[in-house]
Amino acid sequence: MAGHRTVVLLALALAAGAGCKSELAPPVPPEGDADTDADADTDADADTDADADADTDADTDTDTPNPNCPNDAFEPNDTQGQATTYAYPLANLVLDDNDLDLFGVQVPAGGNVEVSIAFANVLGDIDLRLKGIGGNVLDQSVSTGNTETVAWTNTGGSPATVYAEVDLVGSGCNAYSLNINTGVPGANCPDDVFEPNDTTVQASVANSPLFNLVLDSDASSEDFFSVTLQPGDELLVDAFFKDADGDIDIYVVDSAGATLASSTSTTDNESTSWTNGTGATQTVFIKTRMFGSGCNVYDLSYNVLVAGPTCVDDSWEPNDTENQAPFDPPAPLNGMVLDGQASSSDLYNILLGPGDEIEVDLYFLHANGDIDLRLKERGGNNLVSSTSATDNESLSWLNTSGTYKEVFINPFLFGTSTTCATYTLDYDIIPGATQCVDDAYEDNDSAQMPIPGLSVPIGGLKTWNLVADDNDWYFVQALPFEDLTFETTAFGGDIDLYLYDGNLNPVDQSATGNPIENVRWSSLFGGIAVLEVRRFSGQCLDYQLVIDSDF
Repeated sequence: MAGHRTVVLLALALAAGAGCKSELAPPVPPEGDADTDADADTDADADTDADADADTDADTDTDTPNPNCPNDAFEPNDTQGQATTYAYPLANLVLDDNDLDLFGVQVPAGGNVEVSIAFANVLGDIDLRLKGIGGNVLDQSVSTGNTETVAWTNTGGSPATVYAEVDLVGSGCNAYSLNINTGVPGANCPDDVFEPNDTTVQASVANSPLFNLVLDSDASSEDFFSVTLQPGDELLVDAFFKDADGDIDIYVVDSAGATLASSTSTTDNESTSWTNGTGATQTVFIKTRMFGSGCNVYDLSYNVLVAGPTCVDDSWEPNDTENQAPFDPPAPLNGMVLDGQASSSDLYNILLGPGDEIEVDLYFLHANGDIDLRLKERGGNNLVSSTSATDNESLSWLNTSGTYKEVFINPFLFGTSTTCATYTLDYDIIPGATQCVDDAYEDNDSAQMPIPGLSVPIGGLKTWNLVADDNDWYFVQALPFEDLTFETTAFGGDIDLYLYDGNLNPVDQSATGNPIENVRWSSLFGGIAVLEVRRFSGQCLDYQLVIDSDF
């Protein structure tokens, strides 16, 4: 049955009689138990369970559970006495209008605590309060956005237990995630899981990416991570942090500690790279350290661009001919692969409108193979090319034909050998005078842009009329046990659908070539469903999106 979210409130009327003291013996109940109420259990209330309240569940409160909200794994945690002890970030927590969720955490003397929750406000507004023992409010966040954050500093001389209290405003049911961070600024930083790794001898060997690493200003707190590179391999290193919380620098060093590459800015995040040009296998070390005083948390990512004779096809293969070329692939394309075979020439199909200009950039290491770049029209005629003998190639071309023009970006390896070369392809289209009129959800052309959320009535459906001049991205917050069907109808072109979870892991896809495409989301635990509407053909393409909720 379709309809908007419905919450049924059950009012329990409790009657208590007050009268004079009597010397008469208590009446014998007609149901045959030993109490004086009108049921067959032995407690003193008028329900059929064995606890001392007036509802029919097996606890001692008088609330009525919301039948549309399944309890999460941490219930009951409605009071400080029942509070869940926080240990790690939590997701898929469930809250309804009949209870609170409480999470306890200990804050060290002189330490800070920061609590944050994330949720879809369109499904129900959630407020967050930080309370001390006894219920005094230390901080609160009661906005109408999709996140709430509270913080507090323990200025006392001993550890203090505080409670994060999560409360649904109004009626309904909503899911949320919770994260709590504690620490002492400037000193006594808690060790991360890779300690001790303060020297090249202690260096950790760990798979990238690494999260929630900790550094302080003590020189012995430098972190080392070892990476082995083959001849010609390039190491790319990125550290992500807030410089305002403490400046972090990164280095690539050899076994003796000599610096091979570094990044030492005074802004958020650092990036550096080093190529093994020694001709032999080398083990190098990523070193991170604090500049100045303080304590900071960072994430570390490193990748190795492999140089070698063995080529492994990238995810867009086969795309060696015009008919195999993917249409309008999302840029940038990382980790693309070419070898010396003529059939390994890669093609990417782009449709340009009248007056559109395309700019193409190709990034690679010339030492691993000389890659050249062409822009061709259908049939193979070359429009423009870039064929230097250095790293990287770039070109641009303006469509002055007065009509739509189908072109192909064509990276290819110069010469013939068994060399395997990797590259990154990026391109941008600068629109001409004729442009589409964007719909209300633009700019939502990629997962890197803010993705707009769509609100769907629980158990019902909703329709949007939209425009695709590029790729469109949306998300829907799905409840536990809610099934969602996404269906599009294209008018005058072809669009395909790709469905992902909140971490952009593939869930479903539909690319039939027909005007109507549909994908389906189903999860016992709910979560964020991310929809990519990918334009395959057509320009300024009108389409209709229908989302149907089955709950």
